[in-house]
Amino acid sequence: MSKPKKDNLKSQLKGHLILNLKKFIIFIIILLPLTGLLFFNNYGPWLDPLFSKPPHLSWNRDPQTSIGITWETPIPTDTIVRYGVTPDCKNTVSDSTFSMLHFINLTNLEPNTTYYYQVGCSFPFLPYMIFTYTFETAPAGTQPFKFAIISDTQQDDFGICQHQKVISSITTMNPDFLIHTGDIVADSGRLDQWNRIFYEMTFLTCNKPIMPCLGNHDYKYAWIAALPYLYYFNLPNNELFYSYNYSNAHFISLCVGYNDGLWSLIGDQREWLENDLEIASQSNEIDWIFVYFHAPMFSSGGFGMQPDLTVQFWDLFEKYNVDVIFNGHDHVYERMYIWGNPGIHNIVFGGGGGALDVQIGSNPWTVASTLSYGFGFVQVDNKTLTYQAINTEGQVIDWFTWSK
Repeated sequence: MSKPKKDNLKSQLKGHLILNLKKFIIFIIILLPLTGLLFFNNYGPWLDPLFSKPPHLSWNRDPQTSIGITWETPIPTDTIVRYGVTPDCKNTVSDSTFSMLHFINLTNLEPNTTYYYQVGCSFPFLPYMIFTYTFETAPAGTQPFKFAIISDTQQDDFGICQHQKVISSITTMNPDFLIHTGDIVADSGRLDQWNRIFYEMTFLTCNKPIMPCLGNHDYKYAWIAALPYLYYFNLPNNELFYSYNYSNAHFISLCVGYNDGLWSLIGDQREWLENDLEIASQSNEIDWIFVYFHAPMFSSGGFGMQPDLTVQFWDLFEKYNVDVIFNGHDHVYERMYIWGNPGIHNIVFGGGGGALDVQIGSNPWTVASTLSYGFGFVQVDNKTLTYQAINTEGQVIDWFTWSK
């Protein structure tokens, strides 16, 4: 009589084994893609110890007559740039000083002109040195122009980031230059993250200047950690805060920092800012004033309002008739019109690649808000401005036109 019981027990054990095996197979099927997601989302050429950054453009002098070219080599070597108004690049600028990071500032250029350039060195020859790149100097006087705004391109803890899609979408719009409102990387001390963002931006920023501001992730709340940002970008003034003109517009990039629980302007910026705004507002050549910095004064996103910033310098924005403020920090899209005399458009778009917030609210100033990856795009034609918020699918999720 015991044999059937033993057979029944064997049958039950076999059934349990088969069930557990099925569960294990299902677990592996689920786990493998997630494991691959963790690994492969942060896998690419930027992990190569000999990876070197291809050229990117910026301005640290007058955009009408100059351009800055920065690139990196895996070993110290000399610096050579060939450039000209034709693809044969007949002019040469060189520096015999050996370094890994190379910067050449081309000056005495003609306004509103297309130039060709090549970067090189005596040794080694790198893949990006094969190509001839282009850039255009800013126009002299008032002419139509367009620029893009991106923010928070950092990857999340899993190496996942959408900034390649955002950058690709911007490239199709062919802006004259790119503004980045901070949090370029997640951890300023991670070389692989800087390598990755420059690798994925290269087809845009090798031909179009990028003018960033410092985000909290770009210095990780300790100013010594801002050294990579200052190392890789060559910008006007002291590089932390600066301004420049393009056509009939004035642009101001500010540096806000988070210390002891408060956001604040770093250094002597208020005095510098007021002087800069006063000059721009009195100029007959300037019709538009744009200001950008990382953490917003007004926002319905996860970090919300920053009244400590509002107290420090909002009065200057009103006094000198700032037109539009661009921010990031909150990984949302929100356009606000802050009432006043005159009112100021304030746009927060932290959808450049990092993980989005879980929700977006609204406040009394909100005109439009949503959760979306994407970028801002501005076209200026004399005294008419057209703004669009565009997602990674190329869809316009918000827009407005303003004529003075």
